[in-house]
Amino acid sequence: MDVLIFNSWHWWTHTGKSQPFDYFRDGTKLYKDMDRLTAYYKGLSAWARWVDSNVDTSRTKVFFQGISPAHYQGKEWNSPKKTCSGELGPLSGSTYPARAPPSAAVVYKVLSTIKGPGLLARHYNALAVEKGC
Repeated sequence: MDVLIFNSWHWWTHTGKSQPFDYFRDGTKLYKDMDRLTAYYKGLSAWARWVDSNVDTSRTKVFFQGISPAHYQGKEWNSPKKTCSGELGPLSGSTYPARAPPSAAVVYKVLSTIKGPGLLARHYNALAVEKGC
């Protein structure tokens, strides 16, 4: 059994000096900047097409990690004056107390287009797995 693990989102949000890339490429065009959700959708869609075309899901399991919960705003888990420092357990329940970020909708939309049965964790609530950290 082969395993492919893809991790996405973190670097898409960075701008200015913390941005680890200089340009966005869309087909043959280069852009100095682009709306991050649009860029993420385009990039993730290209990845999904690659998975559908190149991965034999009968022998390969595909795992995808998308948006991680924030760990610096305790208000997102109903503890406004806290950070994740000292937290030892996951959030209780199956929903994220704060509204899911717009990027989550992009992930769910793109993952639902993948045809193969080998993608694990297709529509799980990654945001509710743990308190930030």
